[in-house]
Amino acid sequence: MICHAHWYGESCSTNCSPQNNSLGHFECDPQSGIKICHSGWFGPICLKRCHDNWYGENCTVFCKALSSDHQHYNCDNTTGSKLCHPDWFGENCTRICLDDWYGGNCTTYCKSSNGSYYYCKHDSGKRVCLDDWHGERCNKICLPNWYGVNCSKYCKEKDDNSGNYRCDNSTGEKICLPNWYGKICLPNWYGINCIKYCKEKDDNSGNYRCDNSTGEKICLPNWYGVNCSKYCKEKGDNSGNYRCDNSTGEKICLPNWYGVNCSKYCK
Repeated sequence: MICHAHWYGESCSTNCSPQNNSLGHFECDPQSGIKICHSGWFGPICLKRCHDNWYGENCTVFCKALSSDHQHYNCDNTTGSKLCHPDWFGENCTRICLDDWYGGNCTTYCKSSNGSYYYCKHDSGKRVCLDDWHGERCNKICLPNWYGVNCSKYCKEKDDNSGNYRCDNSTGEKICLPNWYGKICLPNWYGINCIKYCKEKDDNSGNYRCDNSTGEKICLPNWYGVNCSKYCKEKGDNSGNYRCDNSTGEKICLPNWYGVNCSKYCK
């Protein structure tokens, strides 16, 4: 099931519209629609502010980023957990790894040179093979159009009547070009099985374009609502003092402003 914009969950019953204003400070989880507070904010709609260096759901975790002779870490913007700088480890990030040693306890050895066909991940030390190279030591090369750990996946890029895709450089999986899927979609049809209809509009019946992958309506600037037919442009002058609701496009007066167009000041 594909939910309408700002609706989430298995049955599309959870509404969430990202805010960063007097209505809240949060993003929406792309799957569940649960509000995810911006850094430094907490509460049901993320309107409560944490003091500097305090983090967590109720601002109970203290963390202050340090880079000194003894400690080297940043703080996770949400949880306040210490994030050690590269090559540093330990509970307080006070221990340093020797050259070419990686991981939480510096137990993984990895060294690459100009002649190597891999590089070492800076956090774990895991070898990452360069394109077309594979094997435990990244010393085996795939023939053209063959991919995967053992070069066993065949893929040849196409853009004609027989297919429209490119090949993933690592796995060889086919990656459809924009607007192409398991079968060819007719104009204005989108989605995995071409079952989503959308035709771009810019008139009295709607003002939107269509997402190239899903076919969901994407409102043009200053247009809102299910069909993007509600016009609203934020103002802060003699003609009005308001912002626009991200979902409906309704005018939301700025603090101390009232009336139909939020042009009446009262404090």
